[in-house]
Amino acid sequence: MNNTQTSKNSLMKSNWILVSTAKNNENKVAATLGKKGFTAYCPSTSVLKKVSGSKSIMKQLPVFEGFVFVLADKSQAAAILSVPGVLNMMYWKSNPVSITEEEMSGIKMIADNYSSINISKIPVSGERMNIVE
Repeated sequence: MNNTQTSKNSLMKSNWILVSTAKNNENKVAATLGKKGFTAYCPSTSVLKKVSGSKSIMKQLPVFEGFVFVLADKSQAAAILSVPGVLNMMYWKSNPVSITEEEMSGIKMIADNYSSINISKIPVSGERMNIVE
């Protein structure tokens, strides 16, 4: 399951970039970016949440909490950053993080074919961790 908002504009020299969002604003940001002519992608996963007592409901939550993928180029940074709920673009060595089409295809394939996805951090040497059985 995912939220993809598609642009009707052709974006030459565009790459997928990673945008950080305010908490719980991923889908709203993706929708607003779509209305502004961008292609935005926010993969989601099904999660069972307890609501009261023994009652549970199935909710769709973003796979990457606090992030949205956007197809854009550097010149469109100001328009992206002006969207309510966008905190910043993710950078590496002073350039927006660029995700290849091949990498995005892999992310989309997993998101579209698996209903329950859990992203977890891989522990590093010396880091404390809890083991739950």
